[in-house]
Amino acid sequence: MLAAAAFLVLAGCAGYRTGTLFPAGARRIAVPIFENDTFYRQIEFDLTRSVCDELRSRPGIHVVREGEEADIILEGKITRLDQRVLAITKRESASESSATTSVKCRVVNARTGEVLKEFDEKQRIDFAVATGEDLHTAQREAFYELARRIVFQLEADW
Repeated sequence: MLAAAAFLVLAGCAGYRTGTLFPAGARRIAVPIFENDTFYRQIEFDLTRSVCDELRSRPGIHVVREGEEADIILEGKITRLDQRVLAITKRESASESSATTSVKCRVVNARTGEVLKEFDEKQRIDFAVATGEDLHTAQREAFYELARRIVFQLEADW
């Protein structure tokens, strides 16, 4: 009975982490503006801002400017942004669409230049044109979720 109760408590904490966000001693992170390999302009600024906001929400982590004293550097590149029509109206205009954003990330030791970790993330978001949503509002939501996933990747496996 006690083992079952312990399992339920631990299962309830599945998304909770203790421990360090970065390798031992790393508390200062520089996040240069993400590169953008898509033809959608300015999205690199929005995604970088979302990642920095997510990092700032973590206790003990300091986001510093590029060129300042950083322990690690998080580099990112938006490799794709695909928009798809999911449903059309009787007048053949899009009523529901989706947008998928793909990103490549690298974590680099700021002192040695050693690549500590590389990973890819992808986020898809659906949106309904009839409710006033558009690609811009969908991107905001997708970038928020993508930023959370990127920071989660930073927490994993240290």
